[in-house]
Amino acid sequence: TYTSATAARRPKPPAITYQSTESGDLPLVDGVALTELQVGRHATIVHIEDEPVEIFERIVAEGFRPLMRLKVLDGPSPNVVVSVEGQEHTLDPLVARNITVHAIAAADDNEEALQTLTEVRPGYEATVVRISSRSQGPPRRRLLDLGVVPGTAIRAEFESAMRDPVAYRIRGAVIALRRAQADLVYVDGIRKVADGSTKEQHVGVV
Repeated sequence: TYTSATAARRPKPPAITYQSTESGDLPLVDGVALTELQVGRHATIVHIEDEPVEIFERIVAEGFRPLMRLKVLDGPSPNVVVSVEGQEHTLDPLVARNITVHAIAAADDNEEALQTLTEVRPGYEATVVRISSRSQGPPRRRLLDLGVVPGTAIRAEFESAMRDPVAYRIRGAVIALRRAQADLVYVDGIRKVADGSTKEQHVGVV
């Protein structure tokens, strides 16, 4: 039986959210509580609150994680019903309120209809939609640590002779990504940058 005394004795688990960038800043992503999302809307989970612990553990036990994509089927009263990776989940509104999501267009669920970071040429930038589910483990975590999250603007600065790797400006730092990595980052709104300056900054290779 889970009691407040039990919670007091157990170590507090960390909130699940996007990792900070190398500068130490948390990526800024617009988000709302899952209970505020309208029925029929699609969204990406951007944060799971860690308090109270009991609710946090219930959410984790259900298998919810940041960057998972979901669709609201019903709610918010009496319950919030969502579809995640083909499975239906029913959440109490008190639980759903601890999940922060970033609303996306339904079309964003179709990977074939999305553009990838490899299509952004020097002097242009685009906004991250998401990282492909094909990117897993340490490579995915590295991209998140760099701030490659929904809503982040990424600018292509310059490319090698063979266009692999390409240097991208991500939240103030210039990072070189291999084509295989950039091809797993889905973007939208490719646009020309008014100031195409490529000066300054240390270039890191992921």
